Amino acid sequence: MNRSSNCSVDVKYYIRKTKEDPVLGPYDVSQINEQLKNGSIPIEAFASGDIGEPVSRLKKFRARDWTPIGVIPGIEVSKEEYHRCKDLDFQLSWPVGAAHELIGFLLILFTVLVVCFGIFSWFFGVPNPH
Repeated sequence: MNRSSNCSVDVKYYIRKTKEDPVLGPYDVSQINEQLKNGSIPIEAFASGDIGEPVSRLKKFRARDWTPIGVIPGIEVSKEEYHRCKDLDFQLSWPVGAAHELIGFLLILFTVLVVCFGIFSWFFGVPNPH
């Protein structure tokens, strides 16, 4: 299944299978297709677009910054491989970032609720039980 685009920009991608694996690349789509064909990159690998970041920073990217290779436009995979890649979840091998994001969200939510309660109490006053 070749989902090519009409975009003339030659996008390059960095590749990695898990958080522990080295970051490879950058490769353009034709190089990724070639490596998929000769087996040097597995279809289960993940990619992140080359936006000029140094490789040392790429290693720290969160799971949401990596996408399955098989869903990148122009990558030649079968329909079955495409759907299997779509269901891959890089979070399984990268759970720490998700936990930190959840804790941060809960702390912010708690803070907002406390501030809202304080403003509500100040504005309306605390009811007198008598």
